[in-house]
Amino acid sequence: MPTISGRLDGHGQPVVDLRIIGALRDATALVDTGYDGEILFYHDQLRDVGVQPIFTHMDRIRLADGTEIPLLVAAVVVDWLGEPKPVNVDVVASSPPHDARSLIGCRLLRDALLEVDFPRGEVRISRG
Repeated sequence: MPTISGRLDGHGQPVVDLRIIGALRDATALVDTGYDGEILFYHDQLRDVGVQPIFTHMDRIRLADGTEIPLLVAAVVVDWLGEPKPVNVDVVASSPPHDARSLIGCRLLRDALLEVDFPRGEVRISRG
């Protein structure tokens, strides 16, 4: 059964490498069960992995502190559990803070099993 393996980062947060079809390299993304979208990137992060997004529309997102920010939405295809999967990427147009991470959210995880083994520092996503 295809799986996506990851690890806990230096802050104990679950991260996995995400392969965007057509990108020059994988992107490391934080698995964020508090984010209800599929994937979130800052525009500069997409550029850094070699993706030139084609934006389909604009949206807004409410952050944990209650503020709302505008987002551009782009369509990409990711390698998700061994199969190509079209997804919407929420793209923040502003420059990322130095510690900003790309996010994988609940909408992408909805048909998957997420396992986080904190003592071993291992993360695994498989079919649910």
